[in-house]
Amino acid sequence: MSRIVAIPKGMILIFLMFFAFACSASKSVIMNEGQEIRPNLPFEIGLMSDHKDNTYQIGEDIHLFFATNRDCYMTLINISSDCKVKVLLPNPIQKDNLAKVGFIYRIPSESAKFKFKAGKQVGEEVVKAIATLDDIQLFDPKILKGEGSIQEIVMCKDIFEKELSTKLNSLSPGKWTEYQMKLKIVNLKP
Repeated sequence: MSRIVAIPKGMILIFLMFFAFACSASKSVIMNEGQEIRPNLPFEIGLMSDHKDNTYQIGEDIHLFFATNRDCYMTLINISSDCKVKVLLPNPIQKDNLAKVGFIYRIPSESAKFKFKAGKQVGEEVVKAIATLDDIQLFDPKILKGEGSIQEIVMCKDIFEKELSTKLNSLSPGKWTEYQMKLKIVNLKP
């Protein structure tokens, strides 16, 4: 997986300050109005977008940045305002989802041959970051469709979330964590 080397200094500094503070404090991480789903665990995720207010125009490119305080395997899922579920990481182009401590990762990476774009309709999207200490498959690849880099899950969002929750809750409590962030999709064009 591609590590971040060149992002705006201000953004990396803010990200690192928030993440370092959050990891040293005993409270949950909150950045860009995100929400850590499982606070006070031995490891945490920091997730942020390239827009400080998390607001994007329809079809605009989205870049996500994440870091963790433990080596782990990261899965990123996007739930669009029309309830479509897409897997951002791992994907056919960026199969390696091992995140190492001390690095900030960007999805899509600068060298990636794909783009993650804001949805086609106004509303709210959710990005879920799920980190596991063990390299496990969180869902069956048979439920994925599409040949591109970002594949869609072909099952109802509610059923998928229930199955994912069941899978995660079967793991030892300290072996995984989850963080989610909302993205606002707007149409500023007349």
